[in-house]
Amino acid sequence: MSKLPTDDSPSQNVGVRSKFRGQTSIRDFVHRLRHGELSKDSALATGVELLVVSVSLISFYLLARSLGKTSYGEFGAVYAVVAPLVTLIAVGPSLAALQGGLRDGSDRAGAIGQSLGAHLTLVVPAVAVATFVLVPSTTFPVPALVALIVAELGGSGLLSVVGMALQLTVGIRGKFAMQAAAALGRLLLIVGLASVHNLEVRTYFPGLLIVNCCVLVLGVLSLRRRPTPSSPTRPKGVFLRTSIGLSVALFFLGLQADFDKYLLVAFGRAEAAGGYTAAYRIVSIAIVPVGAMIATTQHRLMNTRAPSELISLVKKYSKLAGAYSIFATVAIACAAPTVGDVLGREYSDVPKNMLLLCPMVVARSLSPFPLNGLLALDVIWHRTALIISTSVVSIVIYLFLIPTIGVVGAALGTAISELLMGAGAWFLLLHHSGRADRGHRASLG
Repeated sequence: MSKLPTDDSPSQNVGVRSKFRGQTSIRDFVHRLRHGELSKDSALATGVELLVVSVSLISFYLLARSLGKTSYGEFGAVYAVVAPLVTLIAVGPSLAALQGGLRDGSDRAGAIGQSLGAHLTLVVPAVAVATFVLVPSTTFPVPALVALIVAELGGSGLLSVVGMALQLTVGIRGKFAMQAAAALGRLLLIVGLASVHNLEVRTYFPGLLIVNCCVLVLGVLSLRRRPTPSSPTRPKGVFLRTSIGLSVALFFLGLQADFDKYLLVAFGRAEAAGGYTAAYRIVSIAIVPVGAMIATTQHRLMNTRAPSELISLVKKYSKLAGAYSIFATVAIACAAPTVGDVLGREYSDVPKNMLLLCPMVVARSLSPFPLNGLLALDVIWHRTALIISTSVVSIVIYLFLIPTIGVVGAALGTAISELLMGAGAWFLLLHHSGRADRGHRASLG
């Protein structure tokens, strides 16, 4: 989920911190972005993000037209269950390993082994839970559905762990290379099946499992040349506590983002879910540059020791992301009327749904940087409590509004919870940074 920049050693970031110290305007930051070390990281991160989203959009277009609106709604519901589970069993432990290996300077080999151990411990129960929830609620063939669940929870989960290991041992470019390989593999699979008029659930889901296994083999072969542990170890101590905090937070973030799509299907609105999921996929491309900013700034935030400097950086990044999100919202509103002509008459509700999701683009730019600032201050559990509480708010809104007003209720729940999360993240960051700043000054005498 979070991607960090190329420069992995703390010594390299001393110079980065000094470059940003004292700069307070967006213009100065943009100058650094264009001419400093951020530019290479941003270009690489943006390229990978654009590739991943482009593959998603091509997949969406081909699958949506092949499956039909109702089946595509079920497709979105499947990922509404699977995606949060992937973050719970794989992305959270991987981020805990990154936090320990990059920021705290802990044993990187040990962190990789514990992350792998956590994933392998949780993957079988997660597959069982997803199968139990999804088999009765979708009309997909059970063997194909199970293949998709294993491909995502097992294959994509292990890819997340291997990507983290590559980042700690090779550098961020190794991780990006594996992500690009996975995206290209999916693209080849989708286009190949579509070209022979065989793009169906029963062929695409098992094919995705094969693609993930092939990319995983490439990643493991790259790690074999590095001094990384070859066997998993039991998570314990600081890693275990950090991993639980991050995994739970990411799981609830996933529920907040995707559970509305599952509920639309569960409440008998599968056709509406198809149009809503299609609009969500299209709108998601507007958030790509913000994701690239998160990728290229998280490590710098994690290595910023002075709380006042951390606040300054978070404000700069948030202002830039906010300005971009307003521009992206206007672009979405202008492009929405043309989407119906591209997708066809069956998806005539997609332009309206895109307009309903526009507030989400702005709201979602408010929280990522203060949330990462809380990680830099090691305020993990208050951060987790905030994410859980706002996710619960969104789920309650979904449960009350989706049965009556459908996709409007889903969009309202998403926007309100994102705004609450942004406000809460800023409150916690300012509160804890003030306390940390007083402690920092006291330690300096």
